[in-house]
Amino acid sequence: MFKKILFFFGTWVSINLILMLSCSEAFISYYGVGLNLITIPCAILITYIYYKLTGKGKDDFEDNGIPDTTIDKEIESDKDIDIFLEEVRKCSNELAEDIIAEDYSISVPESTEDGLKVGEEIFEELKKTTLSIIRIITDSCHQESFLALLRKASNTFGEPDSYIFNFKSMLIKDISMSFDEMGYIGKMTHSTAHGLSLYIITRVLTDYDAGDDYSFKKLKMDMSDDFYRKFCMDNVRKRMEVYNHVDNEAALIDGREDFRLIIAFAIWKDEVTEYLRMLLFRLNQLIVKSDGKISIKEKTWLKQILKNQESLEVLYTDNEGRPMPKQAKKEWIEKAEQIIGALKQTRKKVSKKEVVQNTEVSKSSIDELNELIGLSETKKEITTLSNYIQMKLKRDEMGMKSPNLSLHCVFTGNPGTGKTTVARILAGIYKEMGLLKKGHLVETDRSGLIAEYVGQTAVKTNKKIDEALDGVLFIDEAYSLVQGAKSDYGPEAIATLLKRMEDDRDRLVVIVAGYTKEMEDFINSNPGLQSRFNRYIHFEDYTAEELLKIFLLNTDKHEYKLADDVKEFLLKKLEEVVANKPKDFGNARYVRNLFEKTVEAQANRLALEPKISKELLVEIKKEDIL
Repeated sequence: MFKKILFFFGTWVSINLILMLSCSEAFISYYGVGLNLITIPCAILITYIYYKLTGKGKDDFEDNGIPDTTIDKEIESDKDIDIFLEEVRKCSNELAEDIIAEDYSISVPESTEDGLKVGEEIFEELKKTTLSIIRIITDSCHQESFLALLRKASNTFGEPDSYIFNFKSMLIKDISMSFDEMGYIGKMTHSTAHGLSLYIITRVLTDYDAGDDYSFKKLKMDMSDDFYRKFCMDNVRKRMEVYNHVDNEAALIDGREDFRLIIAFAIWKDEVTEYLRMLLFRLNQLIVKSDGKISIKEKTWLKQILKNQESLEVLYTDNEGRPMPKQAKKEWIEKAEQIIGALKQTRKKVSKKEVVQNTEVSKSSIDELNELIGLSETKKEITTLSNYIQMKLKRDEMGMKSPNLSLHCVFTGNPGTGKTTVARILAGIYKEMGLLKKGHLVETDRSGLIAEYVGQTAVKTNKKIDEALDGVLFIDEAYSLVQGAKSDYGPEAIATLLKRMEDDRDRLVVIVAGYTKEMEDFINSNPGLQSRFNRYIHFEDYTAEELLKIFLLNTDKHEYKLADDVKEFLLKKLEEVVANKPKDFGNARYVRNLFEKTVEAQANRLALEPKISKELLVEIKKEDIL
């Protein structure tokens, strides 16, 4: 079957090349992708005639009486194994027909009426194909013979669910490899057709609501909600980061990179391996099709996917296409065992915390800023500052005059509004622009700067400033430095700070933060502070809807899920809290405390249950919200 597809694909590419060489540039430019209406049917017709005349069109999966020597004997005892493989053969044949009949000339609009870069037709096909891959992985992992081979290869006694999770991780890594091969670098965002295709695939793979119930309407809702987008893409990054530790040498077939998922399944049934390859080919085909164009790189990669399978067939079958004895496939099986064995090693070497940290490093600071919940005005201010700095640096490069720039900032707002988080992001922005060498953040407050005895405050303050050199010093509740008694050493700390800000102006950025009125009084208390801090960035309190998103972020992070009637109930509770909030309202801190109390209440409720299931441990009910 793969030879048919490869023959068709090669014929289609050849016809296109002949047209490009024989026709004028004006002709090609005028008809564009419309030529595919001629070339694709021609390629199908030539493929059909060739296989009809040569008699090579027999079903690749037809039982020819030759035993599959790559399968261990215990497979015979698997429950419904014959039914399972018959379904694989049937689906494989149907999919091959879809692949050959694929129409690349479809006109895809730049965006739908909702601004989406992918239409409903492509969405449904991506979802259908991804679900097919998940089902074949799931069904395989529940076959006792395959499970035994996985346990042997990984040297663990894992349950099916753990292997299913790891195979999904392989799939995400394989899709990432396809993006690199097809030249989609920089396009892995929801604002491009290819990036949105990746989102759809990973959403089906990772979210609770995914599967048959995930609809185009839900995709529209996702794209209008920063929280769901961030949650899904964070899951993608974590899984991709985990699988980055697998030996890439094991993914090379005949010198070319191949899908890890395909190689991992090589220890089992050949029918399943070939069907998975066709599904992955189909998935790549749909990603290519999502923007209505096909490039040389995309054609080359699609052809390589099929070529890899042909290479395997040449390497591991005899001249008549029959499977060779198992020892002839030893090299391939060793690669499969190496990849599967790496699953155990990876989960030991890479902790969840390390994965999150590594993921954050790979993102730009502006991306991190935009992924934060709420803070729309704050984001605008930081983005404006970033753009202004970029233009100033450009003017400096060209020898043009530009105003002096102060990087020091005053952050004002109530507790829990993200001031420390944004300060850390701003430090990263300064580093990325080359303004700071390290770009780290050192947090402190009054207690970290003022000492108890005469002459010690300057020493203590200087020590803290030394820690922050080449980065950002963040002073929380900075107004408390001038709110002490007359004999207090706050003025000494301020004097030391001002001197170091001048002496180390190229190596030190200072951000002071606190309540709005108190911070204004603090800056106005000293002319030196007024001259150095002239950029104010205000942090608004979160709305009830934003606080709900923060709560949901905590539930997903810790693997909890709200019961159906809880979300609306929680929103009303938060609306009441926001409407009657005190001056020192804790915002995100309030939500974190509420989440912790909710989890404790759930634990007390479940302690009375005679039998605890996974579903009970996940679900949060109304009575848990205190």
